[in-house]
Amino acid sequence: MENTNPLNVDPIQEWVNSDKELSKILVEIQEMSISIEEQAEVAFHRISEMYKLPKLPDDISDDQVGKDEEEPTSVYEQLGLLKYLNPNDDIRGLVLLAIYSVKEGFGADVSSIVSEMFTDDSDNTGIGHIGENSNVEIIIVKKG
Repeated sequence: MENTNPLNVDPIQEWVNSDKELSKILVEIQEMSISIEEQAEVAFHRISEMYKLPKLPDDISDDQVGKDEEEPTSVYEQLGLLKYLNPNDDIRGLVLLAIYSVKEGFGADVSSIVSEMFTDDSDNTGIGHIGENSNVEIIIVKKG
């Protein structure tokens, strides 16, 4: 029996199932004889380009800034946050979730990072990103 409860619907799986081109690309990538990390890198580029999404912060045009209530974000930034919040998850799934988040115009919930890293007595002043493409990592910026 098919699950029709909308609360149990996985939006990523629904997206993959409903987009034949995406599904085809994912199968092609999964069948490549390369490491999981390399598959994530291929997906980062191919799927972001397919949807014409900003892969990196520099890809966000000035006319996109200030359009919505939410600041525009890149796949790179979202992936860094998702990797920080879910360090043991499969990188390929995190890449797909980052792309979906940017495509749909919402971002990772950074409140847990903020509450953990930015207490009244901390020297932390911000969140930064290091690494290239799907190898992005979050760094905490300190005073001084």
